[in-house]
Amino acid sequence: MNGILDQARLAIENHMSTQFATAPLIFGPFPLITVIVPAYNCATYLPEALDSILSQQYPNLEIIVVDDGSVDGCAEIADDYGPPVRVIRQQNQGPAAARNRAAREAKGEYLAFLDGDDLWLPGKLKDQMTHLLAHRDIGIVYGGFCRWYADKNGTYPSVLSVHTVENSDGLDLKLSGWIYHHLLIDNYIHIITAIVSRSLFEILGGFDESLRIGEDYDFWLRATQLVQAHKLARDVALYRVNPASTTHIPRTVNYEQVVVLRAATKYGLSSPDGAAISQAEFNNRLSGFAFGHGFLHFWHGSPCVALDSFREAIKFRGKRLKTIMYFFLSYLRCKLSRFIHSYNKG
Repeated sequence: MNGILDQARLAIENHMSTQFATAPLIFGPFPLITVIVPAYNCATYLPEALDSILSQQYPNLEIIVVDDGSVDGCAEIADDYGPPVRVIRQQNQGPAAARNRAAREAKGEYLAFLDGDDLWLPGKLKDQMTHLLAHRDIGIVYGGFCRWYADKNGTYPSVLSVHTVENSDGLDLKLSGWIYHHLLIDNYIHIITAIVSRSLFEILGGFDESLRIGEDYDFWLRATQLVQAHKLARDVALYRVNPASTTHIPRTVNYEQVVVLRAATKYGLSSPDGAAISQAEFNNRLSGFAFGHGFLHFWHGSPCVALDSFREAIKFRGKRLKTIMYFFLSYLRCKLSRFIHSYNKG
């Protein structure tokens, strides 16, 4: 495995050393960036998202909107913008498939991502590309983000009332460099904040389309075994907190736990430079995943799935009072649910 990873890292490094000489240009020394925008029934918010891209102080853009089976006119809204925006239509396949489809048709040397209901803050692309051009050995540049909540009437406040952009060209040093081991503890790279070289994306094979959620987390874990990532010490995007989002839908499979366990099984708990987390820290992370999955199902999903999840949380982290309480409450609700189901069947 180490030999394969070393070969992949060498391929990435060799490409990075020459990519600026071959980058597609429209004018000036600015490499072309393809911005990938998956859109699913977000017609209300899509214009804000696209406007936030077009208002960036970066002159060399291609914007690909992938209408992922929307029924609210997303594609028509994007079509009205014209170049540099173009639209791809497909049946609903999820964000991983939508992003992969756009990446296959992208012309840019770099790929950036923005979901159709989120926003970029001013200066994001300019600051990130300035940093990349000065640090050509870095494969990923990302930044912070601000959660954007609606008021009690469902209205999202103005951008300026939510966030004021800082003028900072510094780095978050703790979360820059070889950060794979940090990502095992939390997914610090929000996809809407990141720029990645297209060569890295292609070597990794894009996003895993079998994952309905957590596909970006899986990608960053794989990517940070091959390249270093730098985090700008400023927020670069607004993430719209939407109760209808797929991340709030209870699913039988705990995808994030699957992603992290798969990475740890394949790569271990260490970054390529040897920095690592302990097994205890990793178990604590797994317990948190299990508890969160159980909590979501306890209140909004299946009590029997919740029961299994709280059992896992106890296995990874021990018998904590809150977890034990939810375990027994889930046990009672699961038994009652099965009894009612059996009674109705009979």
